[in-house]
Formats: sequence, structure tokens, C-alpha cells
Amino acid sequence: MFQLGERTLALRLLGADPHATFEAVLPYSVPTQYFTAAYRGPVQSYRRLRRHQVYPGVDVVFYGTGENLEYDFEIAAGADPSRIRLRFDGADRLRMALNGDLMVDLGSQTVTQRLPVVYQVTGNGQRTPVHAEY
Repeated sequence: MFQLGERTLALRLLGADPHATFEAVLPYSVPTQYFTAAYRGPVQSYRRLRRHQVYPGVDVVFYGTGENLEYDFEIAAGADPSRIRLRFDGADRLRMALNGDLMVDLGSQTVTQRLPVVYQVTGNGQRTPVHAEY
């Protein structure tokens, strides 16, 4: 869920396993300090949050890059990527930009879902591009 001013946007994975487990990955060496009315103290922060087996053979990994939250679907050999279905609860409108980005409108604000970057890793570690779009 994302809070944008007074608006809330929830990214839902339709048909995902509700019992899929989470794993915090790659801890930062220094904890984050929180100072709220309910709690004051350190909280361990992580670079990535992995949710295992949201669909058979499909993990989703959440991470930050600068000010952006990103996510990757990691698909095991033989798994069916067509099972991945996204829904944006709270959106007023979805629209496609000319470059293939998905624009999620919430009142006067827009969240941009960039055109998917999809590739297959070969046995020698090279990335072979695969066409994908919303």
C-alpha cells in the first residue's frame, strides 16, 4: 500500500497465494532510528523484501532505488509468468503512455509503472531480452 497525501493506492497480486512467506534480505549495517509517540529506538532495515511463491515458481522482490520503490518478479524455469496479474485498488484511472509505461491516476497525482524490463538469464549469466508490455 502507498499513502499519497490523503489517497491510498494498494497494489494487489490477483490470484496470489495468501500464505506466501516474506523474507527480509540484505540487512543494512546500521539500524534505522524511529522516534514516534508509540516507539523510540532502533529498527533493523533491509535492502530487499522477498515474498516467496506468490504464484507457483514465482517470487516477488521489493526494493528501493533512490526515492522509488521497485519490484521484480523472479520466475523459475518452467513456471508460468502469465499467472501474474496486478490490480491497483484506489486508482481513479489507468492509462498507457506512448512509451508503454502504465500511468496510475489518483486525483491530481500520478504513479508511473515503468514499462516492464524482462530478460532470461542464460547458463553463462548473460541476459537475453524478452518482449513484454502491460
